[in-house]
Amino acid sequence: MRARTGFAVVLTSILVALSVLIVEPFLSYVLAAMLLGFVLYPAQRRLAPVVGQRVAAFALVCCSVALVVVPTDCSSEPRWNRSATSRPRRRSYRRFDRSKNCSGADSVSKSRSVRW
Repeated sequence: MRARTGFAVVLTSILVALSVLIVEPFLSYVLAAMLLGFVLYPAQRRLAPVVGQRVAAFALVCCSVALVVVPTDCSSEPRWNRSATSRPRRRSYRRFDRSKNCSGADSVSKSRSVRW
């Protein structure tokens, strides 16, 4: 093996390794998109002659996003851990004493805390 060929092989392997490190965080998203495309392709093929390719693609993307976004719950407590009668906890806020400076721990009045 010549020096020039060896250098090209080493440089190529370094560039491939760096490319893999760049793509690795997005790999799960790319694989999920490929799976979604594979699953939705028959629906796209049947819907395209009726409404057009772009409208069919747009409708399928909107439906798949709605299927992912709508069922999610933005609560911090898991759904299985909530009872039907539980209410979200209220935060206790402290009143600020206006006579003191508002920059630091002295600005919070400990004796006048509000309890809900």
